[in-house]
Amino acid sequence: MATETQDVVVSLPREVADSLAVPASELSAWMRAELAVHLFRDGRLTSGQARALAGVDRWSFLDLLRRQQVPIRYGVKDLADDLEGLARVST
Repeated sequence: MATETQDVVVSLPREVADSLAVPASELSAWMRAELAVHLFRDGRLTSGQARALAGVDRWSFLDLLRRQQVPIRYGVKDLADDLEGLARVST
């Protein structure tokens, strides 16, 4: 099953982008990961949704949370997301 996406474009002033000290080739992925962590920390996304936004696997996302000292919450929705993922790969 294909996932629908909605593109959102964010323009940064050059001085802001430069101050982030992230190579231009990595800036988009870095910003997606930062946004994913922020929205997960605030409870606005489940871990599965945040991983999808960040574009990383489960273990990479958990490592990202660890490095940013974000507590891991695992709720019913997270379990449902994981079970759905398992059903997709086991079929």
